[in-house]
Parts: sequence; C-alpha cells; structure tokens
Amino acid sequence: MNSRQHHMTADRDCDNAPIQFSGAIQPHGYLIACSMPGWIVRHVSVNVAGFLGMPVASMLGKSLDTLLPEELMHSLGNAATTVMMEPGSQQRIAEGQLGTQRVRCDVCVYRSGALLHIEIEPNEANPLRGHDPLALAQGMITRLAGTTGLDEFHDRAVQQVRAMTGFDRVMIYRFLHDGSGKVIAESRRSGMESYLGLHYPASDIPQPARELYRRNRLRCIEDANYTPVPIEPRVDEQGRPLDLSQTGLRSVAPVHLEYLRNMGVGASMSVSVMCNGRLWGLIACHHRSARRVPMDMRSAADLFGMFFSMQVAVREDARDRDYEIRARVLHEELIHALGRDANPADALARRLGMLRRMVPCDGVGAWIAGRWLGEGSTPPAAALPALVEALAAKGTREVIATHALSSLLPEASAWAERCSGVMALPVSTTPGDYLLLFRRELPRSITWAGDPNTPFQTDPETGKLSPRRSFEAWKQEVRGQSAAWSHAELRVGERLRVALLEHVLRSAEANSEQQRISSERQGLLVAELNHRVKNLLALMQSLVMSSHDSAENLHEFVENLEGRIRALAFAHDQITPRSNNEARLRALVESELMPYRQGQRRIEIEGPPVVLDNRSGPALALVLHEMTTNAVKYGALSVDTGHLRVAWRVDEEKCCHIEWTERGGPEVQPPHHEGFGSTLIRRSIPFELRGEVKVDYLPEGVHAVFSLPGDHLRVDTVDDRATEAIKAPSGGLAGQPTVLLVEDNMLIALDTEHVLQRLGAAQVEVAGNVVDALEILSHVSVDAAVLDVNLGDETSLAIADALHSRGTPFVFATGYHDRAMIPRNHAGVPVIRKPFTPDSLSESLRLAIGARPPDAGDGPHVAPGSDAVN
Repeated sequence: MNSRQHHMTADRDCDNAPIQFSGAIQPHGYLIACSMPGWIVRHVSVNVAGFLGMPVASMLGKSLDTLLPEELMHSLGNAATTVMMEPGSQQRIAEGQLGTQRVRCDVCVYRSGALLHIEIEPNEANPLRGHDPLALAQGMITRLAGTTGLDEFHDRAVQQVRAMTGFDRVMIYRFLHDGSGKVIAESRRSGMESYLGLHYPASDIPQPARELYRRNRLRCIEDANYTPVPIEPRVDEQGRPLDLSQTGLRSVAPVHLEYLRNMGVGASMSVSVMCNGRLWGLIACHHRSARRVPMDMRSAADLFGMFFSMQVAVREDARDRDYEIRARVLHEELIHALGRDANPADALARRLGMLRRMVPCDGVGAWIAGRWLGEGSTPPAAALPALVEALAAKGTREVIATHALSSLLPEASAWAERCSGVMALPVSTTPGDYLLLFRRELPRSITWAGDPNTPFQTDPETGKLSPRRSFEAWKQEVRGQSAAWSHAELRVGERLRVALLEHVLRSAEANSEQQRISSERQGLLVAELNHRVKNLLALMQSLVMSSHDSAENLHEFVENLEGRIRALAFAHDQITPRSNNEARLRALVESELMPYRQGQRRIEIEGPPVVLDNRSGPALALVLHEMTTNAVKYGALSVDTGHLRVAWRVDEEKCCHIEWTERGGPEVQPPHHEGFGSTLIRRSIPFELRGEVKVDYLPEGVHAVFSLPGDHLRVDTVDDRATEAIKAPSGGLAGQPTVLLVEDNMLIALDTEHVLQRLGAAQVEVAGNVVDALEILSHVSVDAAVLDVNLGDETSLAIADALHSRGTPFVFATGYHDRAMIPRNHAGVPVIRKPFTPDSLSESLRLAIGARPPDAGDGPHVAPGSDAVN
C-alpha cells in the first residue's frame, strides 16, 4: 500500500469511527447513568468509587438516592422533569459540598436515550466561577450587536470570548463548501502563533466529530495530557455501549489529543455555530497549558454562541434573500417573455444574456435536441456532446453543479481557463436537454496549516493513526476550479429549471394535436371546476352553520368564520398547479403562529420538511387554526410568558406525528362542553384522513398529538426552514384618503368598500369596469386605488397606467397565485391575493402610499400577507 492509499484509509477510518461510544470520560469529573423512574444506577465512571468512597460494584443496581444527599436528589428531580420532557436539553445545578472530601461541585443533568446522565465536576476554587452566565452573555451580546460589517462582527466576537474565558487564542473556524475549514477571525495572546487565514483539510474534523458538534454545542478538553477514566460496565445487558453524544466529559479520540499536543495546545474549548440546522463553523479556543472552565462560564459561552449563530444566519439569509428577490424579478420577466414565443429553443437563445444576470456566470448556453446555442465563455463546440453525455449519465432530473468541471469530465482540464465550473439545468423529461451555465477558472493561492495531503500518518505494521506534526504554513496553487456555486444560486437555478421544464412541456403539448387536447382539457376543467365549486359552497355552508351555532354573539360569529375561511384560503393557496397539488406543513404552521411571535412569548417550530396532499392540507389547516385560536384566547399565547412548541416527526411507517405542547399560560381546565371548534379538532383528522387525535388538557398547558397516515404526505429533500410566514400587520389609513376601488364582482366590491371605510377612507369610489373607472378619474381626485387585475373580459392595466402617469399610488388585487399578468412597468406595485384581510389590505395600501414610483428602480414591494414574486 502506497502513502496516498494509507492516507485515504486513514480518512475513511476517521469518518467511520464511533467516537460517541468511547467508553471513557476525562478525569476532572464523574459520570453516573441511571434508568428512570427508579433512579437505578446502570453505569458509572470508575473514579466515582474514590469520590463517594465505595466500590463500583456496590453502586450498580442501587437507587441513586442511597448514594447522594437528599437535597441534591431534590434538585436532580426537578432538573430531570425538564430534560425528560425536552430531549437534547441540559440542566445545570450548582451544589454545595459533595463526596468524601466535601468539595464544592457543579452538576449537569441530561437524557441520553432511555437513561438519565448526571455529570459531577468538582469546582471548589476556580477564579472564573461565580459569574452569572446570563449577565456575562448579555454583556458580550451588547458589545457585539453594535457591529456593522462582517469582519468587525467576527473580530469583536473572538475578542469577547477571549476576554471572558482567558484562553490564549480564540478563533472563528468556518467550514467551506468542500468540507475544509478556514480561520476567518482570531484573537491571541502575544507570543502565540497566528492561524488567521489558514485552511485546514476536511479530515482534520471528520464526519462523526462534525455530527457531535452539531448535536452538542459545547466541547471542552481541560488537559490534552489526561488519562481516560473508563466506564463500568462498558456495555449494557444487550451488549450496547453507553452513548456519550451529549456528555461534556466524554473522552475524545487519542488521535485528537495527539493532534492538540502537536499544535502545542494544552487545553481547548469549542462552541458550535449552527445556521439553519447545519454546522456553519466553530468558535475554537486554545490554551498553552491545562485550563479548567467551570460550568457557569461554559453556560455563558453557550448562550453567546447561540446568539452569534442567530446573527450569522440572519446576516447571511438577508444577503441571500436580496439576491433571490432580484433573481425572481428576472425569472418572471423571462418566463413571461418565453410564454409569448412558440419555439422554446429560439426564445431561450434570444434571452441567454438575461440568464447571466439571473445567476452570475461567464457563459451560458442551451443544448436542446442536439442543437447548441451559447454565448460568453463556453467549452469548445466539439466538447459539448461528451459533456452532455457525462451529465446524462448522472441519471437525475435535478440541478447538477460543480466548481471543478474536470472531476465530471476529465478532458475538461484542457480548456479549464475558459470553463472550470458548470451548473446544468435539465429542461426535458428525459436526460439530454440542458441549460448550461459556466464559470471561468479562478486561480488562487490557498495557505494550509500543514500539508493537506498528509493529514495522518499510519504505521504500516500496527495500523495506528497519528496526526501530522507540522502546522507550518503550506501554500498550494489551485487551478482548474471556478468560484463555487452558492446555496442561493442553486435555489434560483432549481426554480428556473422547473419553470423552463413546464414551459417546454406546454409548448410540446401545443404542437401535438393542440385542438383536440385543448377541447378535452377545457371540458375536464369545466367539470372539475363545477365539482370543486359545489364542494366549496357546501363547505362554506357547513362553516357558516357551525360557526353560528358555536358563537355567543355576532362579533364572535364573524371573527370565527373569518378566521376559518382565512385558514382554508391559505391552505388552498399552497395547493396550486405549481406545487403539484401539495402543501408544506411548515408553511401551514407558521401562517397560523407567526403573528403571535411578539413580546416575551416563545414559539418553537421544529420538524423535517413534510409535504401534504390536497386532502390533508385543508383539514390540518382548520385544526391548526382552532388550536391557535384556543391558545390565543385561553392558553399559552394569551400571556407574554407563554411557551408553545409545535414539533413533528415521521416514523418508520411514513406516518407524521404532530405534537402541540403549551406551557407558561393560565392553568388549564378541561372544557365543560364541546363546541364546534373542539369537535373539529377531535374529529376532522380521523374522519377525513383516517388519522388519530389525542388532546390532553393538563393543568400546565394543553398537549395534543395529531397523527397523519403516510399516504397523505411525503418527506421532501428540500429544507423548508426558510419558509416565509404571513404576519398580521395592524393600523389604518392615515389622512382619511379618497380611494378608487375597481372590482367586477358586486359582493366583493361591497365587502371591500366596507373594509376601506373601516380602515379610515373618507370616500370610496367604486367601478366595475375600465370605462367607469377612467370616467371617475376624470372628475375625482383620488389618493390611492385598489385594482382587481382581471375584470372579466378585460384587465385593469389601462387604469394602472393612468394612475401611474398621475403619480397616484395603487395596489393590485388578484386571485391568481403569481404575478404573471403584471407587466414589467408595474413590477414594483404591491400585489395582494384574494381573499385578503383588513390588516393585509391596510398594509398593502400604506406600503404603496409610502413607496417611490415603480420606475424609480426599486425591486417589487411586497406587503405582509400579500403576494411575493414566485
């Protein structure tokens, strides 16, 4: 086996090492693992024997209350109550004199599988202890909050952590797209070697270690020269080792300790930086000698790390969101333009420049039916068939992207200067047709902390791994690679792929028996529309009757009915042809709960990306609305101190279990009688979906579990945590304006007129068509306008042009899902979707009145509750 093969084997060994089952802890503390509820001791670290003055064998199988003082057991009982209900949480306790030597200790309690773990750390005389972690973290956060640029933000963070903990060196280590890492900020004591700007190979932090960093935010090694303390017994009755994933005392791999010693590090601490559920990087702390960091100081560092993580996510999301909004405007402009052309290939070829503005690249082209059309920096024409063949061999209909094209097509290294990166968008149902975006080579020099090609040394006889000993700067000239494609650019590419595929399919349909297919489709559409309208009218009739029966007065009746209709409308708005008649569970939950994220209330939403079908979406939307309404009126959301957690999981049988947990609200009393809302909660899911519902009215808060069968849902591969929720703005219209309302449906016009008057409009001029509206404008000076886009056999765009020429602000109202009917010269006009609420209508008008004219160069303005550019 050659040297390179040794290193590859070492990398695989590290990536597969079960480091959470190390079977030992660091010697500065003690570990006891108990089964609950009897507090039966199942595992202990062997040094507990000396701490408590009794043999290990005599402890196993005993109740913990026979080993520890009564006052500590009381505190442990309170802590255990919390951690058993919240998996992954930890509770820290500051206790008095413990053990045979009666030393002051800190205690940490957490759950690991079916066991409760208790960590005890003597901490009698440490100059760092005694600080209030909340006060420490608050002071650090205050100093960090005033930063503007990212460099200042990162520099201030490492300075704050080093000042608090006293470590010799504190760094921010960021993971890059290829798994390697880079030190992007550093604060160090004089005489310490600087690692700022250095890169580290992915093998320095193998995958199991990254997973533990993700699950356990804080890790300390107080002495890199420690001798591990074994745990007895090492395995349980089923032969399973103790899972130490959450254990702060967990003994780390010997190769990692050697790695630290080779760096001249005697102690270390790391705080995980999590962004949108992924491990973004680490706040890494090093000390030349052993250093103990007490629990309260670690708690402060943990709190600071969570704030730092949130700020990183907010700042990066804002940057991505600004780019994606600009890209969406170009996306709609492109799709609208393609829709007017009968030949997709020719239409796309004429607009390749627009694609280069949408996704930054150096060249772009379309390979459709063996025909190549391109512009900018693209591969040689002779190389394109081989490239397309390599892409087709991937056998995927999703976006394919690489910043190292030669890894996909080896012969690409011959023309790497002109093309070293590609994003390929399949635009047909079978592999073969692609839209290709290219990036030029980006030569750059990377400075590594040591040779990245030799991260480990392997003894060929024993197979023992040893980390590299040198961390001197090692420069590498990187060629044949382009700038990497960002997550935001890949999302924009995926949306473009779907839209182009839809366009190609529509064009193909139009060219194949267009008249016959169109006639059949229209007949089916009319029949389906008639069926759905009848169902919708029946549902509305049921909601009106049930809301009337359960309401005590007219105001409550209107409020209940409006809320239920709004919940159904949002659910149906998610279920469109663009979403394949599916709705996202997270969107439904956030649409109900996000308006109440204010004050001191805490609302947690957690779960995998679950997509619901067109039957379960509306049913669940009504249930979530009723649960939210009850929580706002009587439960956790009725007070500022309330806490609501909505979490879901998908089991092995593909069933989704949604858990609703309220705490911190008024004491709960079971309902004396069952109204319509309670009946809907209890019976809707079992009746319509054959699922299960369990609602418990516990004194501390309502707890409910809703179980949906797997045939009504699927788990998506796309992370949906960035879902934008609908917020509920408030406030009326200032200055008693005169408003022009253009709406061809009389009932909707009457309702909207009434809403505008309630919002403060002094006068509402109503028109049902273009002629009447223009007539009103010739005689009446209006301050704002609400225009229904589609007026039967005409549109309101002529009215919009007239208002624009006068500088009169206005908003579009539409029942369609997107802005396809809005021309480019009105791209900045707010669009509100029907059915809308008084608050969303008010916010849209106030946004329009306060916005600059659409031709001022702004992007599209979107009011809360109104339509974004989709």
